Amino acid sequence: MTPFSLLSLDPGRKGFGWAFFSAGKLLACGVVKQPKGPRDYAQPSLEAVAANVEREIRCALDGVLPYYDHRGQVFDRCVIERMTSYPGQKAFAANDLLDLQAIAGLVAGALCPLAGVRYLTPAEWKGQTETEALIARAAMVFSVEEMAILRAMEKKYGKTLAHNGWDSALMGKVALGKRNLFP
Repeated sequence: MTPFSLLSLDPGRKGFGWAFFSAGKLLACGVVKQPKGPRDYAQPSLEAVAANVEREIRCALDGVLPYYDHRGQVFDRCVIERMTSYPGQKAFAANDLLDLQAIAGLVAGALCPLAGVRYLTPAEWKGQTETEALIARAAMVFSVEEMAILRAMEKKYGKTLAHNGWDSALMGKVALGKRNLFP
């Protein structure tokens, strides 16, 4: 039996985080920068943004996993962070959250057409714990090799954008059953 693979997606306004797991191990992760532009007719369509995110993920997998056939069905499972607005949180336009969720759904549909998709709210996968605190405890659930992948991603994208990559990797570990990130 082939080990299952998981795609974890963390849609964000500045960057779209993703992480790829196979047989429970993190093999690749990254962030796709969101295009900039005014919210008018010049703004790329949701479909165009989703196609760009999908292409970036496929290109990243080409470089990291040349042996993996990801031209068709790539992932057996997919987990997506469900965008949530909390009282007291920095204001987000409701349509922005809906747009990001739609983009994540389009990406999942393109990369995981036959996969089961699970949506997790931040409260479901990290509780009230800030990502920075989870990153500090990451070595508890990620191997040395996985930590090297995460640190390289952080170096490539910088802390601000890497936040989405970390979230996708951490959420993926939780979806795989690793709950010991919590105090």
